[in-house]
Amino acid sequence: GNTNYTVGGLTNAMSLNYTLAAINATNGQGIWLRDVSEAKGTFSSYLIDDIPEIAVSGTNVFLVGTAYGSNAVFGSFTVPIANGRGQYFARYDTAGNAQLATGFGNATTQPYAAVADAAGNVYVAGNFDTYSIFGNDVIAAPRLGTFGNGYFGQAFAAKFDRTGTPQWARMAVSTNLTVYTTE
Repeated sequence: GNTNYTVGGLTNAMSLNYTLAAINATNGQGIWLRDVSEAKGTFSSYLIDDIPEIAVSGTNVFLVGTAYGSNAVFGSFTVPIANGRGQYFARYDTAGNAQLATGFGNATTQPYAAVADAAGNVYVAGNFDTYSIFGNDVIAAPRLGTFGNGYFGQAFAAKFDRTGTPQWARMAVSTNLTVYTTE
């Protein structure tokens, strides 16, 4: 179904789970609204859902997150989601036009932070278990178990260029690790 969103005086019926909005910093009036992520109703329990991370560089607005269902939609771009859970990297311009969208990670990857530099590179941090795919790079580690859905035992940092192409991905490494599991 649709949900009516109102931001800065703009109201729009959205059919997807999240809305990206731009408002005028001077007067708070809405400039544009866009619905993003997966279609409502694709994740049956609605208990766990994506909260997109947003980073801005110049005229680029980047979204990084996890989608549930079969795909994530950003304007005319669709990112297929395998196994019902996957990650996306999307870029919009400041007029609200989707520029690109691509996928990364796996079902046990969860991005928690994103920041962009002046050149439009986006640095993403999060966690994962077993393995996570970033373009041609795969990081892998033993499964440490979870504290619950979306909280995995290994940390990562990754760099993407402004086209969503992964430049590198690194797993956090500790020299003094104690792991407690209940499994």
